[in-house]
Amino acid sequence: MGKKTKNRLDYIRLASAASGKGMLWITRDMKTTQDKFGVNPREYYERKFYAMSYTQKARESKKTAGNHRRRAEALKQAMAASGMTEKQLTDRIRELNTRSNYKLILHWFNRLEMYKLDEALTNEVLALLDRRLELGDSLREKFRAIDRGEGSYADTQSEYNEFREITAKLMTNTIRAELIDVLSPSRPDLTDNPDNPEALEEALVDMEATRVLLGFNLVEFVMFDFLHKTLPERREFITEPERAAVLNTVNDMSLADNLDDKYKTYCFLKEFYGRDMILVESEKDLPKFREFCERNSVFVRKLFYDSMGRGVQPIKVDRNVDELFRQLLSEEPDGFIAEGLIRAHDDIKTLNPDSVNTVRFITYFDGEKMTLYKPFMKIGRAGSFVDNGGAGGILVAINKDTGVFESNAIDEQGRRYDTHPNNGLKLEGYRLPDWEQAIELGRKICDKIPGFRFIGWDFTYTDEGRWIIVEGNSITQFIGQQATRDQGAKKSLIELVNFKGEL
Repeated sequence: MGKKTKNRLDYIRLASAASGKGMLWITRDMKTTQDKFGVNPREYYERKFYAMSYTQKARESKKTAGNHRRRAEALKQAMAASGMTEKQLTDRIRELNTRSNYKLILHWFNRLEMYKLDEALTNEVLALLDRRLELGDSLREKFRAIDRGEGSYADTQSEYNEFREITAKLMTNTIRAELIDVLSPSRPDLTDNPDNPEALEEALVDMEATRVLLGFNLVEFVMFDFLHKTLPERREFITEPERAAVLNTVNDMSLADNLDDKYKTYCFLKEFYGRDMILVESEKDLPKFREFCERNSVFVRKLFYDSMGRGVQPIKVDRNVDELFRQLLSEEPDGFIAEGLIRAHDDIKTLNPDSVNTVRFITYFDGEKMTLYKPFMKIGRAGSFVDNGGAGGILVAINKDTGVFESNAIDEQGRRYDTHPNNGLKLEGYRLPDWEQAIELGRKICDKIPGFRFIGWDFTYTDEGRWIIVEGNSITQFIGQQATRDQGAKKSLIELVNFKGEL
């Protein structure tokens, strides 16, 4: 009888075989990754940490930690609801997985409230999960055939209807509560209307079926307004896994540090940043920090690899510099970036004076010329220093030729705004200054980062009348490009980079 569980050495061997790297290298890298980011050997192998750059590991470890937190919360809920111990729950899920092709995890066991079910109902749910899995595989294969010009959506209707019917049967109060929480900000007409529960249930089933079948997350569902779109229209939008599959053919993610390490990007392109920046890693950096503070009475502290505005904090040098240095280093022992404060032009501050509002300026370099792809503006909310959608910011599409806002705004809860929700500024039609200068900046830098041809830059316009780089991004998510325009980007992206694979 074989081993039931793998040990550390097993995962070292597997990672070595998968990567082509020696076992000694894997052993050292696995230990460093575990010590630095808390990633265990199984996660190291299964999530392919051996193939990641440092900044990728930092980002992916946050997802891993998030998975641990979600599992802990699901475990807590399931134990409270069922009266079962962790071992009893683990044993129960393991036993159920011997009876089904659908492999349950604790999160789904909890979402489906399977701890409530007797054996007859358990067998019914497992049969439904198996059938939905079979239908999903069949439908996705037919969708790929349609993309090749073979068949039509009419050929999928029967299976698609059955998929939704099964999803409706699998709905639980736990699932409903999760979906309502995401849907309610943009559709209170559905979630707060006690007179029409059928319409709400239909919407919730639609959300859940779309997530399971097409792979769109709930934020994407509301931001893309999928309740008003047909199946063919939804498939014009690109999911995050599809986006990664396409862009990984033109970008070398093993070199992601060149963009995700903010200081490394600065070193490549410092002449285009328009401000001072230093990297602080240890006590040895105190002298340069002192010099930096002499030049910058206010600066911005950033983590050198974080994203979505996390870790960004304005710092005023109003006390002993050595004291400040040691406090900041104690808060971020892995190090931080100190960069000079960006002083925005009045035309940018008008959008929201509290944040450095930025253009997501996406460049694709085909080896000869730069193409500007679906730019959009990120605008902060009153009282927020950052403009990211995850921090409550709003997004507006920009005409790539003129720099004029060509849509109203949308936030990450799917709410639309014709005017800024805090200052009342009308957004559609607003013109950014010196747009041709921004385009010229894109042309100058689009081929300067080794390994990357498709890059999501953040630009802003300063009080000196100059467009500058705020930062670069190796992972350019496709929510803003699509949601602001209410239009899918799958076809245009595939054509732009000449992608030949199958999604």
